[in-house]
Amino acid sequence: HSQSNHEMRQSLLFFLLLSVVLQPYIAQCKLLQDTTLDLVEIVWQHEASAIYIGSPSILKVNCSSKDTGVVWLASHDYFGSGFIGMTRNVTIYSSEDTISWSQLAVVPDAYWGNMFSLVANNRDMKDDVIYLLGTSSDVNASISIHRSVDCGRSWDGAVLSQPSFATGPTPVAVYNNTIYRAMEYWASPQIWPTSFQAMMLYAPLDSGDLLDARSWTMTPPLRFDKAWIPANWTQTQPLQAPGYLEGNAVIGPNNEIYNILRFNALPYTNKAIILRLDQNKNALIFQQIIDFPGGNSKFVIRRDPVSGLYLSLVNNVTNTVDLNMRNILCFSFSKDLVHWTLSPRPLLHDDTGFPWEASVAFTGFHYVDWHIDGEDIIYAIRTAYRGANSYHNSNRLTVKKLINFRSLFI
Repeated sequence: HSQSNHEMRQSLLFFLLLSVVLQPYIAQCKLLQDTTLDLVEIVWQHEASAIYIGSPSILKVNCSSKDTGVVWLASHDYFGSGFIGMTRNVTIYSSEDTISWSQLAVVPDAYWGNMFSLVANNRDMKDDVIYLLGTSSDVNASISIHRSVDCGRSWDGAVLSQPSFATGPTPVAVYNNTIYRAMEYWASPQIWPTSFQAMMLYAPLDSGDLLDARSWTMTPPLRFDKAWIPANWTQTQPLQAPGYLEGNAVIGPNNEIYNILRFNALPYTNKAIILRLDQNKNALIFQQIIDFPGGNSKFVIRRDPVSGLYLSLVNNVTNTVDLNMRNILCFSFSKDLVHWTLSPRPLLHDDTGFPWEASVAFTGFHYVDWHIDGEDIIYAIRTAYRGANSYHNSNRLTVKKLINFRSLFI
C-alpha cells in the first residue's frame, strides 16, 4: 500500500499552491511579544482564513548532520471550514534549540498523527528512524504510518488498515520489544463521541517493517458500555453524550499495558477511563473510571524514568459552569495511574486581560504533546490566543520549556 511518487508529487504541489494562497495569513517562528507567557510561536494562522492549527506533536531525535547531533521536530495538521475539500497533510518543522524553527517537510495523506523514533537496526546509520502514526484523513480515514530516515526531510508511507478510524497525537509505549499505540474505530453513524470504539495496535520491533500491515496486531474495537457509568451519576445528572476517545498507550507499574482514554462524561468533568490489554486474548478489558484532572480534553501520559512518576499536562476544569474550559494548563502526576495530583501553580494561564467568560470562550492552551529533556520538559501547544475566534479554533502552534519540572513534585 505504499504511496506512489505521483500521489506524493500531487500532494506536495497542492500544499505549495495552498501556501501561496494563504501567504497573507501565515507567519512563522518568533518569541511572542506583548505576553508574559514566554511562548515561542512556530506558526500563526490568521483567523480570517477559517483554517485552524491542530494535532501538535513534538520529538527530539539523533541527527548526525546537525552540529549538536540532535534536532527537535514539531508537527501539526489543519482543520476548519476553510479547509474543507483540501488534502489532509501534516507539516513538519525543525529546530536545534527549540527557539528558532523552520519548515522542513510536508507529509501527504496524514492526519491526527504523533511522531516517535526508534534506533536504526543498521549499525551504519547514526540517525534515528522517525515515524508518524495516525490516520490518512479526518473522514472515513485509514490508519496510516509514515517513516523518515533522514531526520524528517523526506517521508514514505503506508496504510495499515482501511476505514474508518480516528485518533489524536497520543503517545506510543514500548515494552518487552513491542510497540503499542491506542486508536479508535469510528463506527457508523460516526457521531462524536458516542460512535468511537477503543482499540490497541501493537507490533514486535524485531518483526521487520513497521510499514508492513502484517507486522501489526489490532484488538477488536471495544464499544463504550453505559453499564460502566456509576448508578448514582445517572440518577442525579444523566450524561449528555457519554463516550471515550484519544486513548494513551501506557505501561503500568506492574508492566501491564493500559489504554487510558479521555472521557466525555458531561456534565461530569475531570474523568478518564482505564482499559487493560489482555494480549493472550487480544482484547481490551474495562478496568475503571478514575478522577483525572482535565480528562474531558485530550491529554498525553508519559513516565519519568528518574522518579518513576507518571506525568501529564492537562486542562483541569475548575468549576461546574465552564465545562469545556481550556484556558488554564496544569501539571499533574501519579504513582499508580489511578490517583493523580495537580501541581498548585498553573503552567499557562490567560494574561490577555479578558473577563473570565471571554477568556474561557476565546483562549485555549490544549492538545499538548511533550517530552522530557534532562531536567526540563519541552511541550508543544495547540494555542488559541490573542485573536482566536474561539478557544477551540487555534490560531497558533507554540512551544515552551518547563524548567526543572521535578521541583513540582519533590
